[in-house]
Amino acid sequence: MDQLWNDMYARGVGGDWFDTLRSIYARMEYVTANAGDDRFHSGVGLLTGDSLSPGLYNIRSARYSMPSSPANVRLHGLEVSWLRLADDELNGTTAFAELQRQADTFESNSDEQRAHINIPKSHFMIHGPLPSPIPSLRVAGQPIALSKESKFAGVWISSVSANIFEPNYSIYAGKARNAANTIFSVRHRTGQIPVDVGINLYNARVDCYLIRAADIAIDVDGLVHMLEEVQRDFLRRLLGVGSRSLLAPLFTETGVMPIRYRRLILALKRVRYLTKLDFDRIPHRAFRDSIDLWQEGKPCWIADIAIALNSLPTPIITSPADFMHERNVDDLIQEVTRVVDQDLQRQIDESPKCRLLWGRLESVGDRKLGPVARRRRHYLTMVANADHRIALTRLIFSNHCLSIELLRYPTRYRAAIPRDMRLCRFCLASVEDEPHALLGCEADLTLRDLRDAFLREVFAADSSLRTKYALESDLEFLRSLLASRKTIVRFAKFVHDVLHRFRCLPAFVPNGFNFH
Repeated sequence: MDQLWNDMYARGVGGDWFDTLRSIYARMEYVTANAGDDRFHSGVGLLTGDSLSPGLYNIRSARYSMPSSPANVRLHGLEVSWLRLADDELNGTTAFAELQRQADTFESNSDEQRAHINIPKSHFMIHGPLPSPIPSLRVAGQPIALSKESKFAGVWISSVSANIFEPNYSIYAGKARNAANTIFSVRHRTGQIPVDVGINLYNARVDCYLIRAADIAIDVDGLVHMLEEVQRDFLRRLLGVGSRSLLAPLFTETGVMPIRYRRLILALKRVRYLTKLDFDRIPHRAFRDSIDLWQEGKPCWIADIAIALNSLPTPIITSPADFMHERNVDDLIQEVTRVVDQDLQRQIDESPKCRLLWGRLESVGDRKLGPVARRRRHYLTMVANADHRIALTRLIFSNHCLSIELLRYPTRYRAAIPRDMRLCRFCLASVEDEPHALLGCEADLTLRDLRDAFLREVFAADSSLRTKYALESDLEFLRSLLASRKTIVRFAKFVHDVLHRFRCLPAFVPNGFNFH
């Protein structure tokens, strides 16, 4: 520690903050006890878990460097062969003989710092064709293992995959799924998780894995599907809808950004950060080097971002100049958000299964109404009863027990039935869709009683609905009910009761569609 303070002071570091920090470390002690043993003091000092130690270790190591060599990596003209993040260190070069030389230098530097090299945790990788025979790398006279995968600063790298960042997808998709399963495992004790609580848990415990290495590993291939599947499964379980539910409403109704595009936005934010760095900073040099490679038509990080932008539902065509200034990158981030929301709204508007969501207007500020593609909708948080909320959500997602949806798909014993033949199981006179089941069918006494009681209560709670009921079609009136915050709780209960009544009777299957 004394050597560290001397090095910092020699480089001009001083003042009250420096003296306070040095005083704290001079008096720092760790009290350790095991089971019933007596406590004892440990004055280890550096790298014992406090938040300042990694930075201090970096400062201490800054006085050391690797020898220059034509084989070393250069980033926009700057030779870079050694990266450090506290005790996580990486050496890289384009020639194996130089790598052995770096290992020897690293060993001597560590001895001078009195730092121990953990040989079992050390390894080396070869990117590209393997030489024959495979050379042996040694540190302190001991062989270092050749590895196919390695992790540095939280990012996995592979030397055997077409995408060198492939392990990040498989490993972190697995961690995210485990976190999601843990969240839902408490339902038998707590009941159905409220949507706002579930989304908070998703952001805290699942999203953090799904976005891991998003600013490094750009999604230009199918590997991101592993992450998308975890996100879709989580939202479906949270909302209580099945695997056949549409994907777009998962995001338009919760406000969650699809993970592919969230990762792209995070990568663009990394670009924005890099544009603001001084030219002599290594990250900025790496960024400019990537720009150079892109201009030469070679694969690189910034070219992958350009490919991802060009692969959006509405392609965004970019050039190197679009990434060189902070304001331009901000415009790209806003454009990605606009394109994603526009595509989600298009999917809603074009799907016959989302008729209840067509033409929906919400508050956009200053007492104005307008379309809002993604937002956590009021019915997900205002309806406290989980069974009622799930019933309403399934109705909106067209993921319910009515024949319009149930008979859409073939089964082992029945063929798919055309829409105009999916008749109401009670009246056999009209297609059994949402407006007919909730407001139109008169053939069942229980349904009529439920409807009459419901209409009396909602008209009393929201007088404007009485006029809308008289003037609007059944489908339009359902949209009005869904938009009314005054009656949404009662509407959810009504939907739950009606769907329960329909489940009491099997769906009507016309002759000729059952397999015998």
